[in-house]
This record gives sequence, C-alpha cells and structure tokens, in this order.
Amino acid sequence: MGWYGGQEGAARTRWNDQSRAAYNRFRGSVRKTKLTSFFDQVEDNHDREISTMIVRNPMGQDDLVNAVLEAAPTAVSSVDDNGSSGSSGSSGWAVAIASAENLTNLSLLNDVAGRITGLFLYGCQMLDRSKMEIFFSKLVNLESLTLVYCSPIDMYREDGIFLKTIFSGGMISKLKFVETDAITDDAIAEMSTCPDLSNITFTYPSVNITNDGIQRLVDAGGGKELQNVSAGTMKKHLSKSLTMKYIAATLPKLANVPEYQAHQHLSHMVKGTKKKSAYERLLEKHAAEDSKPFAVVPPERMNYSQLDEALKRRGVTRKGGKRKNTEDLRSMFVIGEVKWTYEEELDFQNRDKLKHLQEQLERLRSYAASADGDVKKLSSGNIGRYVSKLYPLLCASNIESALRETDVSIPRDASRRRDERAQLLHNSGYQGGGGIGNQLGHYKKVSTERYEEVAEKESEIQTLCQQMDAKRVRAAAVVSFVPAPSSASTGGGGNNNTVTIAVMKTSKDARLGLGIAGVAHGATQHMKITSVAPTSMFRATALQAGMILESINGTKYASFEEGCELIKMTKGQLVLVASLPTSDRKETSVPDHKNPSSESANGKRKAASSSDTSISTKKVLIDICS
Repeated sequence: MGWYGGQEGAARTRWNDQSRAAYNRFRGSVRKTKLTSFFDQVEDNHDREISTMIVRNPMGQDDLVNAVLEAAPTAVSSVDDNGSSGSSGSSGWAVAIASAENLTNLSLLNDVAGRITGLFLYGCQMLDRSKMEIFFSKLVNLESLTLVYCSPIDMYREDGIFLKTIFSGGMISKLKFVETDAITDDAIAEMSTCPDLSNITFTYPSVNITNDGIQRLVDAGGGKELQNVSAGTMKKHLSKSLTMKYIAATLPKLANVPEYQAHQHLSHMVKGTKKKSAYERLLEKHAAEDSKPFAVVPPERMNYSQLDEALKRRGVTRKGGKRKNTEDLRSMFVIGEVKWTYEEELDFQNRDKLKHLQEQLERLRSYAASADGDVKKLSSGNIGRYVSKLYPLLCASNIESALRETDVSIPRDASRRRDERAQLLHNSGYQGGGGIGNQLGHYKKVSTERYEEVAEKESEIQTLCQQMDAKRVRAAAVVSFVPAPSSASTGGGGNNNTVTIAVMKTSKDARLGLGIAGVAHGATQHMKITSVAPTSMFRATALQAGMILESINGTKYASFEEGCELIKMTKGQLVLVASLPTSDRKETSVPDHKNPSSESANGKRKAASSSDTSISTKKVLIDICS
C-alpha cells in the first residue's frame, strides 16, 4: 500500500502523493456538495506496537461514527437533469475517511446512508465485508465513490469481488464517478446497472483489467455516458491489456469523435501528463530544424533570448530598462512594430556563422602551428622544457613504471610532476614508449591532421562567403519603370514599352547572366537581349528576351563592340534602358568578322526560324551566370 515497511520517509511521501491525488479527484467530482472530511486528520504513527501503519487516523470507531452522524444534513435533495433541486434540503453530502483502521462496521452509518452522495474510503482495511455490503445497499443516492486500499492485507482481490456484487445488485445505480484500485473485468461488465456513469479512474490498473471488460460493458447496454477513463501513471496504455485506442473505438460517447480528441478524454487525468499548448506543439513540430546551429527561426517560434537578440540586431532596446516577458517581445514582431524578414534574418545568421567559423579557423591554425613546433623540436633534438612530449604515448603511471624498470635513481626532493619525471626518464637514455622515431611520426601525423582540418574550415568559409556574395548580388537588383518618349528611345518608331532598369555590379568581372546578340537596323547597330539566365541578377526585373538596349548608363552606343565594352567596364550601378522592338523595324545580324562562317550559319538559323525571319538569332554571349 505504500506505507508498509521500507524507508519511513519515502513511505510517508508516497502516502501524501498518492492519497492526495485521489482525494483531489474525488473533491472535483463533488464540487457542489457539502463535504465532511477526515482526510487531513491522519497523523504519523511512531508506535508500531499499536499499528504497523506509517500514518493513521487516531479516532476510535465510536468517535468517528458520532462525528459523521452529527455532520449529517437533515435531508438530501434530488437533483434533476437540469441541475435544479427537487427539495428544500442541501444539494448533497460527501464523506471522506482515510487510514481509519479502527473503523470496522460501516452499518453504524445506515441511518444517514441515504443522504450520502459522495463517499471516499482510502486505506480503511479493517472493514467487515458483510456489514459493508449492507451499508452500500442503503446508498441509494450515491454519485461519487472512491474505494482504494480497503482490501484486507494481502487480499487485494476482495475489493474487486465486492464491487462486482454491489454493481450486479444495482445498489448504486446513480453512480457517476468511481475510482478504485482493485476492479476486474467482471466488475466493469456489471457497471451497466449505472446508466449515468461518466468517469472511471483506475488507481493502479492491473492485468485483471482488459479490453474485454469494456466490450462486455457496451454489449450489456452500459457505458453510454462514459467518456473519461484514466489511470495513475500510464500514458499510452491504461494497462498492458487495456488500451486507449480500443476504448476510444468502443465507447458510444467516443466512437464518433476524432481519435486525438477521444484520447484527450481518456488521458486528461493521467498523472504527469499535460495538454500541450499550441506554442508547445509548434515548437515540437519544428524542433529538428530549429535546433540546428545558426538556423533561421521565425519570431513565433523564438524563445526569450532569441527574441531579445533579434531586437538588439535591429537596434531596438527596451525602454526604461524594464524587462519584458517573452510574449511582449514577440508581439513587437507580430504587430509589425519591428520588421522581420527571412532574408534579413538569414543575413544575420550567416554573419554570425562566418564569425564563428573564422574563430574556429584561427584556433585550428594555432593548434597546427603548435604541432609543427613539436615536430621541429623533436627533429632538431631541442626538446625544450616540455620533455614529456617525448613520450606522448605514455601516461604518468607508465612513466613511473618505466622509471622503476630502468632502476633510475630518483632524488628524494624530486617533483612528482609528469614533465619532470619524464625528464628523469629521458636523461636515463630510455628509448621505450614507442621510440623517438615513432613519437616523431606521431606528432607529424597530428600536424598533418590539423592542417587538413584547417583546409576544410577554409573551404567551408569560402563556400559561405560565395553564398553571401551571390545573395548580395541578387538583392542588389532594383527595378524602376520609367516611361520614355518614343522618339528618344526608339529612334522615331513610336514605342511606349520602354523600361529603365538599374542593378548593382559588385565588380567589373561580375557575371550578368545575359545572352546578347548584335543586330542592325538600317545603318544603326543595336544590342538585343536573347536570353536571361535563371540565376541572373536581372531575373527579377522587367528585362526580358527580345528587348533592344537603347542606352547604357545614359550613353548611346555607336556599335555592338562599344556597347559590350560599356557594360563590361561598369563597376557599381549599371543602368540599362531597353524596349521591345516595333513591328515595322527590320533588323539584320551584325557580321562577325572574326568568324567568316557566321553569315552562312546565320542564314541556316534564319531559315529554321518560324516566328521572326527578319531578326538574326546569332548570339554573342557576354556571359552566362552560374
């Protein structure tokens, strides 16, 4: 039972935890009734000659019975389905008795049994079964029952047999709540005599309780209001043989409810479990990705330190130095007071990651340099003050053993530090520990491994820098649409489809990701966009294949070569004015003097083109960005 034998303090703690939990559940089932409780009158028992119980109620049977009789109300009301009282009496009466080993005859309370709507019996092991059955036959208004640890010692099945008897006899047909530790499948099946039963708690479900008991209950027409079934400490299963999933699919109240909702009914009272909030479920769902180093975590999943750091990065400080709670900080992002974007947060995380990698690189370089120094010392014979490095494969105990084996004379005042012991061993000419050559090889191997780690870290840093540079180039594309007069942009052939596009080139050699061909309109040469690569810095702009470049950085180019040079030599802002060609413009390709076969090739491509036979498709690639 928890308070027999064993360490007294632990037993008392178990009593407090277990009995208090059961008592609180009982009180929850009798909230609106008058409660006469003797639960808190138990005291520590230090006289084991009187009783073997750790805690006990010292009241004698007569005193306890008289106290219950004096507290009894004059009458008990009948409460209808709407909760309205049918008489002028109180709304009910509950009695709670715990650890009363002096109580043996419950039939002494028969005169007031009809007024009891809630009965809590916990640890009352001396009750006479025949008198107990008579008393329960009088409990015609009982709605809540807790019967735990009331079997005689080493006879835990007695309560199960007793419960089967009172259920089969229909003695407590108004029962709505029951908690017990010794119920069986047979007793559960007989609960069909309690049509209003809605809550069953198994204090410690055993193998005597199986899915079969629930099935027999439903088959007998019972369990129609039953929807809360719980246990002491089990989570996934009420017991090894009684599963939540089976109950959820069997009980009439839960059969048509979604499984996750049914399981909430079946486990809501399980000790140690707690219904997770929406925030906790969100964190659990994204835990794998959010736990990675330098992960981009949105504000709705950030904890306090992450929110505080995110605000500091954006230059937001707490006013007045007052500490705000987590939700206050989160709301600053949610309501838009502080702007948060994925790309911006990714930049912050990448910068932090780069700083972290650079610190690691410096540390690895220092380690590699230290290993190099060891190799040089060993190679040159200049061992320095750290002589123990001559024996890297020997621990302190190995060095002591080697000193004893070589009969080295150790001065009485010699230090016991490993380095100085190694110095004595080295001075003796000891060549063990793998030998000098092997030790030198060991340090060379360490040096090589550390330089390999340095190279890997440098490669990682380089890859990250390239990703950050590529992101900056893409983010630098700024699009602005400027309607240009047709005479200025098309050379007199009216066109309102002119756009001005500005992008940033980080260097002269920055790749644009454009395919450009030279075409001629009469005596004038133009540059035509033939393709825009998916990774081009222009991919998010209005520039599209088929457009003609009118000017570059405000300069009208005179030839295809001049236009290419203007683009290639630009560093910083590159402004292109482009327009779609009009239908009356007749264009021919610009001959490529470097490739005499280009004209014949152009002719073949013209013949193959079905969409526009007047425009050459000879392509001169400035570059194609990766």
